[in-house]
Amino acid sequence: MSGEDSDKKKTITVNYEIANKRDGSLKMALCRPWILQIEQELKKPENAEIK
Repeated sequence: MSGEDSDKKKTITVNYEIANKRDGSLKMALCRPWILQIEQELKKPENAEIK
């Protein structure tokens, strides 16, 4: 995985957290279903640590 991909994932996560606080999770889920998939990936134990 390149550094660019890693940075992109971090940026998406931060943007999601900001938008989630501002707009609420339901609106965010309806607008960006793919972001929930990324969130699920981040919650998986094998992805919890950088290897």
